[in-house]
Amino acid sequence: MVLTGQELLEYACGQFEGGAYETALRAFVLAYARNYEREWILENIYNCYMAGNEMEFRNSYGRWDFGEKTAYEKCMLDFIPYCEGEYYIYDREIQEFRGVFSVKTVESVVRQECFKQSEFSAMAAITDWNWSKMPEILSEAEYRKVYLVCKDKNRCDSFFKIPELEKFAKNIMIFSCKEEFQQYFHENTAEYLPKQCAGEEEERQGLLEIINQEHAYRLTPEGRNTERVLLTIGIPTYERGNLLLKRLENLRQMPYDAEIEFAISKNGTALYQEEYKSVSSIPDARINYKGYDETLTAWYNCKSVMQIAAGKFVLIVSDEDDVIISALEHYLKVLSSYTDLAMVRAKTCVQYSTIDRTMYYKKGKEALLGGFLGQNYMSGAIYHREKFWKSGVDVWDEKYYEDNSFYGFYPHAWCQVLLSDMGDYLEDNVCLISEGDSAYEDMKEQYSQTGNSLAENLKWDRNIPVYATWESRIEQHKDALECIHDFAGGDKELELKMLQRMLEKTVYLMINVKDKYELNEKKELANTFVDETLLRLDAFGMGLSEKSKDGIISQLLS
Repeated sequence: MVLTGQELLEYACGQFEGGAYETALRAFVLAYARNYEREWILENIYNCYMAGNEMEFRNSYGRWDFGEKTAYEKCMLDFIPYCEGEYYIYDREIQEFRGVFSVKTVESVVRQECFKQSEFSAMAAITDWNWSKMPEILSEAEYRKVYLVCKDKNRCDSFFKIPELEKFAKNIMIFSCKEEFQQYFHENTAEYLPKQCAGEEEERQGLLEIINQEHAYRLTPEGRNTERVLLTIGIPTYERGNLLLKRLENLRQMPYDAEIEFAISKNGTALYQEEYKSVSSIPDARINYKGYDETLTAWYNCKSVMQIAAGKFVLIVSDEDDVIISALEHYLKVLSSYTDLAMVRAKTCVQYSTIDRTMYYKKGKEALLGGFLGQNYMSGAIYHREKFWKSGVDVWDEKYYEDNSFYGFYPHAWCQVLLSDMGDYLEDNVCLISEGDSAYEDMKEQYSQTGNSLAENLKWDRNIPVYATWESRIEQHKDALECIHDFAGGDKELELKMLQRMLEKTVYLMINVKDKYELNEKKELANTFVDETLLRLDAFGMGLSEKSKDGIISQLLS
């Protein structure tokens, strides 16, 4: 049976008097649709359902401050509270109710897999005014910025009145047309371009075309903006201009611009100099190139990258290795989400392939021991740039770099120790670096042809790098104990943990190359190693049991 407008109104009034306010509102709206006593019904709906919520709507709308918006009084849509998280939409211009908007529907959306994989970048969509038709897009605004090109901006803006939408609305910006959308990103080149577009295929392609145009503009000197670079990909390169060009060929494929920078510090004067010169002619403003016509040590070349970098974080990558572009979405999300990070160690295909789960360590001893002596390979290390320079690294360099063999070979590993006092440490199990083949043999051959000699740290002995020989490891271990003692600053418990870790690491490294030595050599060097360790421990007021000494020697000789 279809009720008349009068019957619906009488039913609504009865339900309201009985306290069934939701049922009453449904009946009031139906009676209004029957064109019965519309003025009286509307006045009563506003008095009974809206008056007590008006200030909350106004405050919610006022908190949205993302671009130009319609004045509150001029918004064409009002929202009548129906039940928890649901509102009847009333259009004041056409004087009709236009359905129900449900916040619950937005909150209950199951995220699409493509959205989960694109963790960081913003989204864009062309839509009409009705947010009820796009819960999947709205729900993404909880995780990322969403740019809407809305054909009816006034009505679209009106939805910001709804208090429960605040966690989504804070990331939403609305444009009235595609031209306004493009103008915004053309003038605000520090804002990150959206990478995903939603909507009808033709409209989606139109947005993608605009985004591609603006991306191309941002690769020019005129369009380049470094104000909000989140990640600098830093490449310290030495005598390998041919490899650098390959690395840049890979990096330049990425869709990022204002988020990313490629900082390159070149040193050395003997090999592949023409290739280095060609870098400056590459038409890509993301490249920040510093060339030294002299030979720097690997560490000072790395620090040169840190000096010229503009990013909040700096990823160090060897000129032998490639960044896995598809993994950057994840790492940009990580770096933008954790406010207290000082360092990240990313998984790599070879050197750090065993990182099988993500581990987060808080600032202090937890961060120190979480990453201690696990930073021998530089590719995949991500440093917070400001914290790097505040960590005291320059003081330690001046004190130990020249005269301490451990620090001289592994200042980058010790940097993790210093950064543990500056912030948190994260190991992440998403693979970011694909290691390439070693360029050692090529450099060796090229040097022999040009009459140059390899740098001392690149020379080999017993068919292994000089720094990996037992003689060198013993010297490094002795000097490492001095660094540990200095850093611990009287904290005996911390010092003991670091010493134990150092001892285990050195024994492990020596065992790896023990087949390069004859038995008599191993016996002599093993005893030297234990004696040197004892001398240092005794000097610091610590001892090593006879059982421990015998166990170490046994491992090295077995």
